[in-house]
Amino acid sequence: MNCVLLSICTSLLAFTVLATSEPHYIITIPAQMQHSSSDRACVTFMSMTRSLKIRLELQRGDRVHVLAEDMMDILNYSRCFLFRVPAVEEKEQVWSFHALVQGDDINFNQSKKVVITNGNQVMFIQTDKPLYKPGQTVRFRVATLDKTLRASNDTYPVVELLDPQRNRIAQWRNVSPINGIADFTFPLAEELTLGEYKISIPNRLEKTFSVSEYISKRFEVLINVPSMVTDKDKSLTIDACGRYSYGKPVMGALNITICPRKVYAWTYFIYEDEETPPEGCQVLPVIQTETNGCVSKAIDFDFSNTGNTYFYTKLEIFCTLTEHNTGQMEKAFAVISIENRRQTIRFVEIGNYYQKGVPFTGMIKVEDKRGEPQQDEVVFLEVINDDTKSNVSLRTDRLGIVRFTLNTSEWNDTVLVTGKFSLDEVDEEDEEDSLPYKWLSPFYSESKSFLKVESIADTLECDSEQRIRVDYYLNKNHLDPQAEHLSFFYMILAKGGIIHHGEHKVNLHAATHPSSFYLEIPVTSDLFPEASLLVFTVLMNGEMVAGLGKYALAKCLKSKVELEFSEKKVRPGRKVNLEIKAESGSLCSVRSVDKGVLLHQSHTGTSKSSILDGIKEWIINTGVYDFPNIPEDFEEYRCLEKEALEQTQRQHPWYHGTSDVYSLFKESGLKVFTNTKIKQPVTCLAPEFTLRSFDGVVQLSSKPKASRVSNSNENSEKVRTFFPDTWLYDLVPIGPKGLAILNVTAPDSITSWVTDAFCLWKSGFGETNAVSLTTFKPYFIDLMLPYSIIQGEELTLTAIVFSYVKQCMMAVVWLSDSPDFTVIQGSRKQYACICADQMASFTWNITTVKIGVVKLSVRSSAARQEGGCTERDFNQRKKLRSDALMKSVIVKPSGILQEAAETFFLCPSGSSVQEDVSLHVPDDVVQGSEHAHVSVHGDIMGKATENLGHLLRLPHGCGEQNIAIFAPNIYIMQYLESTKQLTPALKRRALKYLTTGRRDTM
Repeated sequence: MNCVLLSICTSLLAFTVLATSEPHYIITIPAQMQHSSSDRACVTFMSMTRSLKIRLELQRGDRVHVLAEDMMDILNYSRCFLFRVPAVEEKEQVWSFHALVQGDDINFNQSKKVVITNGNQVMFIQTDKPLYKPGQTVRFRVATLDKTLRASNDTYPVVELLDPQRNRIAQWRNVSPINGIADFTFPLAEELTLGEYKISIPNRLEKTFSVSEYISKRFEVLINVPSMVTDKDKSLTIDACGRYSYGKPVMGALNITICPRKVYAWTYFIYEDEETPPEGCQVLPVIQTETNGCVSKAIDFDFSNTGNTYFYTKLEIFCTLTEHNTGQMEKAFAVISIENRRQTIRFVEIGNYYQKGVPFTGMIKVEDKRGEPQQDEVVFLEVINDDTKSNVSLRTDRLGIVRFTLNTSEWNDTVLVTGKFSLDEVDEEDEEDSLPYKWLSPFYSESKSFLKVESIADTLECDSEQRIRVDYYLNKNHLDPQAEHLSFFYMILAKGGIIHHGEHKVNLHAATHPSSFYLEIPVTSDLFPEASLLVFTVLMNGEMVAGLGKYALAKCLKSKVELEFSEKKVRPGRKVNLEIKAESGSLCSVRSVDKGVLLHQSHTGTSKSSILDGIKEWIINTGVYDFPNIPEDFEEYRCLEKEALEQTQRQHPWYHGTSDVYSLFKESGLKVFTNTKIKQPVTCLAPEFTLRSFDGVVQLSSKPKASRVSNSNENSEKVRTFFPDTWLYDLVPIGPKGLAILNVTAPDSITSWVTDAFCLWKSGFGETNAVSLTTFKPYFIDLMLPYSIIQGEELTLTAIVFSYVKQCMMAVVWLSDSPDFTVIQGSRKQYACICADQMASFTWNITTVKIGVVKLSVRSSAARQEGGCTERDFNQRKKLRSDALMKSVIVKPSGILQEAAETFFLCPSGSSVQEDVSLHVPDDVVQGSEHAHVSVHGDIMGKATENLGHLLRLPHGCGEQNIAIFAPNIYIMQYLESTKQLTPALKRRALKYLTTGRRDTM
């Protein structure tokens, strides 16, 4: 017996229902479980008179995994059993959850299907930056988390690095993580194919990064426009700003272009007709930025042409900022949707079903096009019940919200509820393009008793207590008149499992009907990112009454991570402390990247701002319990009582789409055994169908600071040479006090360093992001260099001096001598006057002599000038500010590239072999340009045989046709086996096809 019972969450509940009530039981288990994690199975027995024995098992074939065994000899009994989910061989397997209960009151032996997944984990790959230059080192880390966000230390069998042609250029085998993190490095060749490279963990995950010849961006353009305008607006205000990577404003000229684009309504993705140039673009006159680097422009624009039923219109705003003195340009764009209304209306905290006779409550919220709440707005709520239409006039409060209560006593079947601004008939091409609506289904209860669990639209704050209201409407005729209390049971569910189980007693003599009570729910990281609260009770007639509430949580992680620099801004090359706070024993991956690199491409390349966003999406998507992802048990529904004696029943239905208690358990991701009434009886004479629609929008047309690090010699000149793209990419262990301090030297770049970290330990995953340090000095020089130049070609070399000193100064700039280049035009020593918050540029025309990396050095110093500055007033006897730097540029050879390739077949046969290759070069070769590279394929069939598993086919047809399909399966399986690509699943499929094909041939 392979029974491993980790622990038992026990609460013996003293029920007060009299023993005269019929014995009832409820046994629940998650419908989907994950190998290596822990889950709970909960059992509740009521009104027992004799002892009974319970045994819960998971079964598959000959495998039996015992979850719990127990004896009970009390009147009422409730427990949750915590168990370890067994291992499975495949990605997912269907098992049977078996419940055996033996006693005089209750005796049953039943099974239900559940799914156990293997590898249902979230894996992420983090690179130190999103793009690389040839010759740089790629550094990346891999981690795998389970649904509780705890790290796995399982070995990664293979990790590969693929080039744009999917050649494998690196491979790591059987890599074991340390504290959940596997660390990798790979140096890129100096000459390699540019494009998209992939880090691949076969059959699990891929992450892409770019290799390109880029230069970090010095500034960005920010556009601030409303996300929406209406077709009745006649003007638009565009705010655009230029910001250097270190946060100062950019002075320059701004070009703004506004283009309407048609987007077709029937396409899911935005479709734009690329062949037809945009019509009606409005190009604004060039505008000079203000001293704050911004432009605010109000323009007249006709938004009334919003298309028709087949498409709607959006506006694309293109801004190009050209920097003064240098002519460097950066671009940005924004999209504005054109709506028919100035305001939006939407439902808040509204359910999917109603209970007939119970008031239905909800909220409507009205916002303007900027998302601001609108007070004192009149809205209408339209209700369509059968063919009867009614409406209610409502007025919003200061929060733009209006609460409503609807009488459901006359409602029948499905009811449509719609929010409107007007009751007038609307033009389907004009007004009614985004009206919120909701189809409400009747919730079944035999006794007309209901529970309503409060749902909360706002996100719940982590590490808090949330008070949730439960309203109950119980038919007194189905309550035991001699009972003093009625027990309500509740389960808190998250990540597809049962997190907590409890009971709340209500005094029946003191309570009124209808009435309510409150549950205090602890909001912890176990509930992140979404949780449900399922509450139920059982009436004397055996009917279960239940309600379900759903909640979203704000960022809530058990592992808390904090980053803080000892200073927000430091001078280049100075010491600074980085303080990392996390759980003691954690291993943290700390990353700090030049913002200028991230202006090219963000870390994720998507709208997700962090690793956690991807994890959250994975948890939500893998926690769904929906047919056919979870196997159904095909249990018959009860027939209607009036049909129970009829002999002409034509079917025994196993599935019904209406709302009942069973549907709440299913929606919660639970399988349930019970002898209580949880399903709505249905007709067995003819099928019933209820037309449902998707919900949505109708589209009819005080903490301690880190110690300050002392920096001396503030004005001493030092040549700045350290300009990394990634400053920090370190694995940092956290000490016993939950703290680690890195004493690091700031790079020489004038920029902001975007810093983040994630940590792993026993409590799970934690992260923090968007922490920034700015390296800055008020007077500095910079060189504008391309990524590469051609040997012998003339280059205009530009140096820029920035001064943020609050006085005018005369600046002098020197270009250092070097044998690697020749100055064709321009004095090596140049002067310019610079006042506060200004810049000056200096240029030289040069040609390079040698191939390879050429270093260029410039330095500058300045002295204060009283009353402004001119060259004749220049006096540098008192030097106030200075700076110097050295940067490199790649010089590529001139001439025409010629290539020659030679191919060899080498067969080592267990030992090493050697092949000598002669490199023949032309007589007129450019000296220093010779190079060679080698590509090795361990398989002579190479890339041509990728995804061979997709070629496996099931043989069919007569003899020759059958053999024609049968034979390739053999060779494909042999090849996959010899190259170690034959997975157990592929092998089973191949053998199944071969067996079937042979049988059909015989």
